[in-house]
Amino acid sequence: MLFVLSMGIALNPQIDDVYMPHVVEQAITIFWIVFAGGSFARKHLSRKTKNNDFRFLVKAFFCPKLLIWLYGISLFLLGVADRELMSPGLIQITSALLPLCALYLFRQKTVDYVFYACAWSFLAVVIVTCFKNGMGCLAAPFASIVNSMQSNPFENSQFTFTTSFLLVYYLCLAPLEKNRTLKSSLCVVMFLFGYKRILLMAVATALLFFFFCKGLNPQIRARASFCAGFLLFAACWVFIYGLYEGSFFSLMDLLGVNTMGRSYYYFEIVDRTSLDPLFPGLGLNAVSKIFVTQLSYMKVGGVHSDILKYYAEIGFIGFTIWISYYLLILPRMLQSRFGEEVSFGYYVVAVLVFVSYFTDNIDIYMGSQFLYVAIVGSLALFAGNQGKASGTPFSFRLSEKAFA
Repeated sequence: MLFVLSMGIALNPQIDDVYMPHVVEQAITIFWIVFAGGSFARKHLSRKTKNNDFRFLVKAFFCPKLLIWLYGISLFLLGVADRELMSPGLIQITSALLPLCALYLFRQKTVDYVFYACAWSFLAVVIVTCFKNGMGCLAAPFASIVNSMQSNPFENSQFTFTTSFLLVYYLCLAPLEKNRTLKSSLCVVMFLFGYKRILLMAVATALLFFFFCKGLNPQIRARASFCAGFLLFAACWVFIYGLYEGSFFSLMDLLGVNTMGRSYYYFEIVDRTSLDPLFPGLGLNAVSKIFVTQLSYMKVGGVHSDILKYYAEIGFIGFTIWISYYLLILPRMLQSRFGEEVSFGYYVVAVLVFVSYFTDNIDIYMGSQFLYVAIVGSLALFAGNQGKASGTPFSFRLSEKAFA
């Protein structure tokens, strides 16, 4: 209950135009990391637990984040990157630890607890907003879908991205149980209330990928999933090349696409970096630091593309390793240890994540990064408990009793 209550506050930090101080989110994150650390220490010292599957998840999801952090900091310490742009980056470390700590404490129920946290906080926001602005505000989210200029008091990027992960999970990957339809329906409502045009494409792509592949033979589906990962890998490089070569900007102008300022943000970062195999990167969080210092007149906190952000911060080689690991290597590792179902589930989530990465800053959103790990971790821990050789198709057929 404490986890559900606290995460509801951390994941939905905005009511209308009132924002919760960021330090509250950090305090909640640190509390659960310390709590899980204490629980782990007690069990480990008493030799009551030894979970190799969980240790695998820690290595698979936390170690890459740690290496990125160490590389980014080393660029500043070695004088390769501008030290004025240096940021400690401890938030990246804590945000990478939090979902793993939650999985350690709550196992396969972790994602459900996040759903309950989002549900109660959403209802609280709706009640308070209606009290402040009247019942007529309930029509604003749907009006904003038709007219992008319509203001929406429920628009909250961090919370909406969180609900998009929950929506894909309950529609595609959650076990079959009597409350699944209700949970999916509420996720649709929460998603539409915070509607974001760009996020709709990411959700639609993930759903299309899932429903296209789910009925395939497992071996064929594994190949199709790998192809999807390779296509995303190639798309990342095409996107980067298009930005530095200039064709991206020309294409947007030709098509008359309203990039909502993104073309200006992209150009500023492209102008400060280079498409060169020897480009080492600007350093961890340097892009955000540039926007809040040198480009503060733009009044944005990031470049609105995590693909460009990672390239600019960790360089040509680092970026190549990063997309190779998450799109090609990690899925194979998951398949080898937990089976094809978990690997396929990972790819469904990865499609959602990487399509979002192209045009938004979801790497800094607590809910997005939490569920990126928690959804896959829940599937993996269940598969590990059942045994890789059981052949149980849990992703979309398993009963609640079996899941529990």
